Amino acid sequence: MVLAGSAALWVSGCSRQATVTYPTWAVVKEPYAPQIGSANGFDRYCFAAAEAEKSLNEGEISQVNFTRQTKKNTLAKLGSALSQLDSGVGSMSQFEFRPTPPMTMPTYSAGWRILGEAMIWRVEAAVESGNLVGAASAFSKACRFGFDLAQGDAANAVLGFHIVDEARKALVPALPKMDAATLRTVATGARAGLLSMPSLESCLRNESENGLLAIQYWQDRYQKGELKKLNEDFKKGVSDLVKHLENTKPNSQGRERFFRLLDEARKTELKNELERSASPACTRMDYPKMTSADGGKLVLTWSQFFLRSGRTVITLADNTLARTRLLVIYAELGAQARTGAPPKDIASLPLEISTDPYTGKRFVYRTNGQEFECYSVGQDGRDDSGQSDATNSYPDVRLER
Repeated sequence: MVLAGSAALWVSGCSRQATVTYPTWAVVKEPYAPQIGSANGFDRYCFAAAEAEKSLNEGEISQVNFTRQTKKNTLAKLGSALSQLDSGVGSMSQFEFRPTPPMTMPTYSAGWRILGEAMIWRVEAAVESGNLVGAASAFSKACRFGFDLAQGDAANAVLGFHIVDEARKALVPALPKMDAATLRTVATGARAGLLSMPSLESCLRNESENGLLAIQYWQDRYQKGELKKLNEDFKKGVSDLVKHLENTKPNSQGRERFFRLLDEARKTELKNELERSASPACTRMDYPKMTSADGGKLVLTWSQFFLRSGRTVITLADNTLARTRLLVIYAELGAQARTGAPPKDIASLPLEISTDPYTGKRFVYRTNGQEFECYSVGQDGRDDSGQSDATNSYPDVRLER
């Protein structure tokens, strides 16, 4: 809901005061404060992030390239934070989302990022050392944490999918060496992660709330006469927008219409994303193009900066869900194949595991004696007999090898 607020401006040459009303699009909320002893695993994720940020210096917490030694050193420093995180993984987690305005680092995000990397390294280290049981356990925790993060906004979801994908990639080469019990541990862990993730609707709606704060941020800069700061914030990629606002008078209909169009674009984008996220990838229509009635180039530019992260989340989710479901299938059926033949089909598996997110139908599955293969037909919805590129992503999508 948009609430009415006001700002008074003196009109030059007049003794009376003209009041210009500015709507309140959104209000910045206080960061979530986790509670000691809470049954919500998310609270422990928050405590773990805070502990991680205390355990590392600024350079370490923001580091992106790691050698074998720096991974080892960072893991040692994060021991307490990782223990806190692990305790949260075993509990139900309800993400307590707080919208974030532009140019602001979301609370806990830096800690979650480095902890996610550390969880991936634990899988890598266990596989390298031959500790397959430890690798299965480490993967299960990383998978659950990553999917739990996808309950937040787009940035949280992108981070969460990265953690799941990289942990899975680290684990897959060890699958042929695992015994049946360890393979079942992998399947159980991956399934738990998948089931903990709700539909993308909550994430997309959360991201749309960030869009409201972005509108408020721009209106505040306009109202305070700080439009030049917008060019500084966004590296002049918004210069046409800034110029338009500089030429727009506060008491004009043009100002009201501009910000109203931003909100209408936000609502339309959310509607389009929700519709597409609810459909299999190969059946989704292209996003409609913005017209002059929608605000034209100016609103399009603004939308590209602040409203379209949800599109990326939808695309990434298809890939992460497809490959993690395939991992469950390979682990469960691989366990069966250790003591007998794999099943003739995957009809006995629950639909939330056996469904290809790209088609809404079951994954392609074939057997040949003791061997089997299972894959997704990918974005084009066409079965190319399992053929794929070096990344196992196109045309068909396969589990990493």
